[in-house]
Amino acid sequence: MSSRTPVGVFVAWLSVVSCAAVCGEVAPPDSGAGNIVDLEKRIKALERCNVPFGALQRIELKLETTWVVQGTSGLDDLTPDKDTVESTGRVDLSMASEIEKLGAVCVKFKAVEGEGVDAGIDDGPGTFWRFNKNGKDAPRLYLDRLTLTMPVVPDDVLTVQIGKVKLPDWFDTNKVANCEKTQFLATGFVNSAAIEFPGNTTGFAVSARPPGTKAVSLRLGCADANADMHDVFDDIFGIVELDLTCGEKRPQNLRLIGWVNDAHHEMIADPARNRESGWGLGVSADHAVAEHLKLFFRYGWENSEVYEVDRAWSAGFEIPGGLLGGAKGAFGAAFGAAMLSDDEEDALRAGGTDPADERHVEAYWRLEPRSRLAVTFDVQWGDNLGGDDAVGGVWAFGTRLRVVF
Repeated sequence: MSSRTPVGVFVAWLSVVSCAAVCGEVAPPDSGAGNIVDLEKRIKALERCNVPFGALQRIELKLETTWVVQGTSGLDDLTPDKDTVESTGRVDLSMASEIEKLGAVCVKFKAVEGEGVDAGIDDGPGTFWRFNKNGKDAPRLYLDRLTLTMPVVPDDVLTVQIGKVKLPDWFDTNKVANCEKTQFLATGFVNSAAIEFPGNTTGFAVSARPPGTKAVSLRLGCADANADMHDVFDDIFGIVELDLTCGEKRPQNLRLIGWVNDAHHEMIADPARNRESGWGLGVSADHAVAEHLKLFFRYGWENSEVYEVDRAWSAGFEIPGGLLGGAKGAFGAAFGAAMLSDDEEDALRAGGTDPADERHVEAYWRLEPRSRLAVTFDVQWGDNLGGDDAVGGVWAFGTRLRVVF
């Protein structure tokens, strides 16, 4: 932030006045003072007193707003709400600053209102994939992240992050399908439907790689599996990822993942056994095969004894830039499936439901008419929602508006 903005001038003036007695070089401005030259002299005197006012200039602020409107088709006979049009609103406020010889501090607040079309679907068949990751089941304003990221060894050789962390920022990432604000809306395309990440919570993440190369790196993460900030690490979520990268002009990225969730889970076939752990393996890959074509693929497998879905996969593409008239943006499409475990299929049959793997398709077209404005048109189709073969295709047509300040 510039010290010549009204807020910067005001903060500087207060800092100068409060430290005047300590420095002995700065007198409080009288009622006639107020010109910038005089203020700059006072700031220089303040700096000679070793007061870290300069740190204020290193604070970076970012405000993002994301608004989604979606309407459904195909729910009339499946849910009490029938087909409907729903919306979600989301605001992300991030503040980051460098601390000399230590690292970067990041604070992020999030405000969310509206659950979107997933609320109506949950009242009916439910869905493993979900249609809009931006929504929440109740209006919320909360601290989303509070982290300290430390470059223990420079040049990304060893980096450590601690605090209230978001592990999906570090693991199961993907260049093509990883952001509900700019890419695919459906949760199953943002991260694997077969990794039980906890919510943002107390934990840490570590990234290490050999000096002088970017081709290989190893990542480790650990967090409170219950994500409730209570009895931290009583139950643990742990994850490890091996990243392999090649190609500079057209990069290829492969991520191999293993994880365990130590929170208590019920066995599907024997609910009395309710202290079981969950665990799984996964892969996430992306490849820029041409200047205007990027591909992605994900596959995940998890413990079939405790998870309704024990396998999930997705694949798709993104065409960046210049599509239709040369406007900035991208066009993307993907297909995926959440595959039922054998124990879940048996449980559904016992309840009179014919089981089937849930399938999902999504396509979006993002336009960026201005540098800080993006409008996205989105269409999705889901079949066998909730693993029920009787649930036919459900459509969702939506628009997403994103503004960055």
